[in-house]
Amino acid sequence: MAAPRMFPVYDGRVTLNLAETPVIGAPTNQYVAVSLFDYTCHHCRLMHPLLAEAQRTWSNHLAIVSLPMPLDPGCNPTVLRAHPLHINACEYARLGLTVWRVARAKHREFDDWLFSGDKPPPLPVAQAYAAQLVGTNAFVQARQDPWIEQQLKLDVAIYELAYRAGQGQMPQLILGRSVALGTYSREDLMKLLVEHLGLKAGP
Repeated sequence: MAAPRMFPVYDGRVTLNLAETPVIGAPTNQYVAVSLFDYTCHHCRLMHPLLAEAQRTWSNHLAIVSLPMPLDPGCNPTVLRAHPLHINACEYARLGLTVWRVARAKHREFDDWLFSGDKPPPLPVAQAYAAQLVGTNAFVQARQDPWIEQQLKLDVAIYELAYRAGQGQMPQLILGRSVALGTYSREDLMKLLVEHLGLKAGP
């Protein structure tokens, strides 16, 4: 088991253990950004490849904490009414967390697959792909792991801190004490990471 690395969010109001939280890149990397996203959110789908590119640009320096945060009242109390675009968002989030829990090395592949296209594939297709990727027996067993619900609740709790402050737009990228909302161009995202985290300007 990896050594714990405790990372405070919003001045310590929430603390994440990066050794036990989905992360793109090494959890030991010096610079950390926290990404809140919903697999069913159009703007989140636009940002995913840009965040992945940013992590590749600073592969030995940047870790992006990857937290699914569904815009679905089934698991998010800040959402008062179900929206057709976000049907099954809770289940897609659970799938992503399950894959990470079973096989961390496969998580990035699953995320890239689930984020490809304009919208996520039908839920049964995504479930079948996840089970194939990590092994059916391991997948079925991990679906019962209480960690998945605990992590999902924590992700929603982090979002709720911003939501209660009037910052409910998604996706969200937490950079130190700042939170960037919505979509950005590649150039503007790179600038944000340089300005707020102290990374050296990339290509």
